[in-house]
Amino acid sequence: MDPKSPDTIALLRRSGVSASDEPLYRVSAVEVDPALVESQAYPSEEDLSHVHDVVAIGDEDLRAKLNEFGVGLDQLDFPANTDYPL
Repeated sequence: MDPKSPDTIALLRRSGVSASDEPLYRVSAVEVDPALVESQAYPSEEDLSHVHDVVAIGDEDLRAKLNEFGVGLDQLDFPANTDYPL
């Protein structure tokens, strides 16, 4: 996340997080209605239910937040290799 971006500043304010010199990460887990998946429809942002949406400050905090979700860094992929953002 770009700490100078107006969107990032607004997100940090909403999350109650102060800007830092360390890297900032947004960790979000979403769910999609199974009916959309079964119908092979392409869900939009409005179809997502955000189960978890947190900000991590620094690499160690990122690892800790991912661990809370049961995910390891080795399980992540580059955005270009995923279907998100929609």
